[in-house]
Amino acid sequence: AKPFEFAGAPWVNAGALTDDLNVRNLPGVRFRPVSFAPTFSKHAGALCHGVQVHVFERARLRAFETGLHLIDALIRQNPSAFEFLPGSWEGRAPHFDLLSGVADLRPMLLARTPVAEIVRSWQQQSSAQREAMRAYLRRRKQYLRYGN
Repeated sequence: AKPFEFAGAPWVNAGALTDDLNVRNLPGVRFRPVSFAPTFSKHAGALCHGVQVHVFERARLRAFETGLHLIDALIRQNPSAFEFLPGSWEGRAPHFDLLSGVADLRPMLLARTPVAEIVRSWQQQSSAQREAMRAYLRRRKQYLRYGN
């Protein structure tokens, strides 16, 4: 099993997906067409087609952005066939939301929001979160008995 190296599904056109992703010229990574039969998860035992993620320059790789591009390409290839894993049990957030830590990313991808726009919004959120943390650390200083 290569869960972070192979990505695909039974309905994927591996050649088209590979071309779509390589044309995007993502830094530090290239994609190769692959067929495989996963041993677990949604398509366990089924013949799947997709891509092998080949990282050739780790220092340049932007893993989060690459993952968004991969999901975007899969959705664009066959929107009606693509689906995220549901939550593990009733009432639980979808698996993707738990992995990403937010509930708004999945709807943005399904709405085909451009990846660059998603990345920009996350960078803005991250910047705001860092500033909020700095403000919190400044405020809490007065209450610390022994310093940081």
